[in-house]
Amino acid sequence: MNIHQYEVDNYSYYIGKNQNANHELITSKERNENDYWIHASNTSSPHGIISNPMNDKLTTKTIKKACMIMKVNNEKLKKRQLVSFDITRLKHIVCTNIPGQVIVNQIIKKITI
Repeated sequence: MNIHQYEVDNYSYYIGKNQNANHELITSKERNENDYWIHASNTSSPHGIISNPMNDKLTTKTIKKACMIMKVNNEKLKKRQLVSFDITRLKHIVCTNIPGQVIVNQIIKKITI
């Protein structure tokens, strides 16, 4: 399977394994605009989505846990001592015609792990 699912503080968290899975994550009918999107800054990496059907404001602790899961499960990211992540709501993400490539209209938080 090209999308991995995890649980983070009772939220479902999905990570794409390749560009097609990343595209599928973002465009899935199961997503809503208030889901959280996570991506390593300034590098190609998986896309992560924290499902947020109740439109909760997630704690920094929960988001950091999700970033850590992405880092330790990606060969390229886990080799780096520090990785910076961009976090935003899905409503600030626009898909392009290239699978896995997006335009980020607003970053709401940056976290370094």
